[in-house]
Amino acid sequence: MILCSLLLLILLLLFPEAALAGSKYGVALWLSELLPTLLPFFIAIYLFQESMPKASAHRATLLLGLLCGYPTGAALVTEQYKRGLLSPQKAYFYLGFVNNPSPMFILAFCGTNVLHMNYRETLLLFILVVLAGFLGSCLCSLLFYHCSFPAPLSFLSEEVVQKSKQTISKRIDTIILRSFILLVKIGGYVILFSILGQLLTPFIPLQSSSGIICLGTLEITCGISYLKIAPIALAQKKVLTAILLTFGGLSAAAQTSSVLTQSELSIIPYVINKFVNAVIAGILGYLLFCIF
Repeated sequence: MILCSLLLLILLLLFPEAALAGSKYGVALWLSELLPTLLPFFIAIYLFQESMPKASAHRATLLLGLLCGYPTGAALVTEQYKRGLLSPQKAYFYLGFVNNPSPMFILAFCGTNVLHMNYRETLLLFILVVLAGFLGSCLCSLLFYHCSFPAPLSFLSEEVVQKSKQTISKRIDTIILRSFILLVKIGGYVILFSILGQLLTPFIPLQSSSGIICLGTLEITCGISYLKIAPIALAQKKVLTAILLTFGGLSAAAQTSSVLTQSELSIIPYVINKFVNAVIAGILGYLLFCIF
């Protein structure tokens, strides 16, 4: 950790212009795209959890993670895991499945703004991402079910007692604050990885598919945004977008890791799962956009 912090500090001092450009880009991206699209979903889901605690304990509510984007799915899974409602194997399955980019991000930013696709095509892209996540998690769960994991801890009674003492206005204040804290955390990772991407941009061939994948591996929004001006075929752009969306990038992995620190769940199975998801998305995307 000390070595990484010193290396980052040296890079900031040696390349201040690139660092400033990356920081500005990350802040603009967070304000213009992520904040308005994610904040309403965060508040709505947390309100649902507060108003219907029994329903929020059902596994079907984990699918709400598909509506909000990183790392809400991980937060929902971690909460149920801590309550003892999920086994470690099931927790890893849902982590790889429901912790995905939000539909607003896929439909509005990727489909409409970057790829200029119609609603039907963007909807197919969203379905492809969800399907790849489900298939990849099913495949990975075959390995996870045979592994030895620690038993989850249950904090349900303590949470119920604490929440029962809060008034309605206090709960709403807590929900809004919780949503903003999560969004600020996301913004911090977006800015950090945007800076790293800007520092690496001179060494990455952004006019090629491999260069865009390299940048998108750091932060998906930065990588996908370069597809808008990349001189490659539209079908190839769609396939690359599907791959980057399902993998999520190291920025999303870092956000997810910060959420998983609240439990004993490891980030390694999650990253492996997302890599498998990306491979499946690439195959499905090629069949859908390039052949059919």
